Amino acid sequence: MFVTRNAILFSRKLKSILCMDSPPSHNFDLAHELGHLLLHYKVEFNILDKQTYKKMEDEANYFASEFLLPEDEFRKDCSNIIKVSNPDSYIDLKMKWIVSLQAMAMRANKLEILTHQQFRYFFMSTNKKGYRKLEPLDNDILLFEKGVYSVSSIMDDLKVDIGFLALITGINEAFFEKYQGAEQKTFSVSDIGIVK
Repeated sequence: MFVTRNAILFSRKLKSILCMDSPPSHNFDLAHELGHLLLHYKVEFNILDKQTYKKMEDEANYFASEFLLPEDEFRKDCSNIIKVSNPDSYIDLKMKWIVSLQAMAMRANKLEILTHQQFRYFFMSTNKKGYRKLEPLDNDILLFEKGVYSVSSIMDDLKVDIGFLALITGINEAFFEKYQGAEQKTFSVSDIGIVK
């Protein structure tokens, strides 16, 4: 019963997340929800007290940051940043990791790449620059349009057809068909079966 209810809630959240405009923001949201699905699949969230609920949210956030920004590689990337408290210093990393500047700052803070004071300055700067509402590259990184992901690669990775993908996400098949139809097909000589 718990798994089914949580899976339904996950599906509803997944649908709303996938329909958002900013892939870097929704990548973290997706990983967060995946964390709940994997870590808390037997938990009935509507009966939790505030402290336990916050603990579960923190665990899902930690899972998402570990999943999207693996410590060793992220540390290495951050070691090349001269001014770690400047949000603009992370723009190239945003393109690489497809994660919001704010999520990277939280991860950097947890890994003690940013001091508490630098972390505060980072978020004051994001407010001042208007990045809390719209970060640089938010309108430029579009998952299906820019080829970051393709519907076919998702289906191949999950070993599902388009109907099942629509079923598990709660998103209409037409949404996926639109982007699958726009994918450019590439072939090699071995694909067409020419024998020498």
